[in-house]
Amino acid sequence: MRHLLLALALATPLTIAETLTVPLGNQGNPALSTPTRGASMSNVAKAFGQPQSIRAGVGDPPITTWQYPQFRVYFEYDKVIHSVKNRTAADA
Repeated sequence: MRHLLLALALATPLTIAETLTVPLGNQGNPALSTPTRGASMSNVAKAFGQPQSIRAGVGDPPITTWQYPQFRVYFEYDKVIHSVKNRTAADA
């Protein structure tokens, strides 16, 4: 009987939960236009100007990141794969 109680005690997981709130809908300015997927680097530069900084390609295929004041653009080779708006002060 003692072994059965020990086995049941060890088999019953202790559950502790914490609720985290992630404000996904509040990131960046919703009215801000960003480059669209598939746009070339030259088209992004024409439409949005030169970036503040460029992180050279990393990995295979190389992923290059352009940093603008309000967003970042990720390129695979020379095509946009994703644009991410920076959080604003009100979102922090």
